[in-house]
Amino acid sequence: MNPNPKRARRQYFKGMRVFTHSRAMATLPYLTHIVRSVRERALELRQLRRQVQLLDARPGQPTRDTLIALEEARTASDRVRAEYEEALLELRSLDILCQDPIRGEVLLPFPHGKQLAWFIFDLFEELPLRTWRYHSDAQDVRRPITELNTIKLG
Repeated sequence: MNPNPKRARRQYFKGMRVFTHSRAMATLPYLTHIVRSVRERALELRQLRRQVQLLDARPGQPTRDTLIALEEARTASDRVRAEYEEALLELRSLDILCQDPIRGEVLLPFPHGKQLAWFIFDLFEELPLRTWRYHSDAQDVRRPITELNTIKLG
């Protein structure tokens, strides 16, 4: 009896939305927008946290202006953190993982045989979806998409 490969694939990746290459390519405009938003919020959050640290570290009794600036920075930091988490949640709802928000890298899952693999989206590449890696690979491994020509990318 020949097992149904589609059924086996669905069972192996049960509960996870997986991408085909064509579906990942069709997602690029939307994905670019979301990843750019995640990156901008991450950078803004980093800057606001640094501002809070610098204001907190000032020697002596804080002035009224310092206390106001500190409260404004904390409020802005809370707002930006909420926006950042909302953008990450949007990615997670698509089963896309954010590998590095500052570098603009996210991972889109796809099945490669019976193994979990990831398309690597890179916001700063001319072709943002040109590499992939197995789940078991080190995070810095990048395999060219052309290696996948032995399987149907559809």
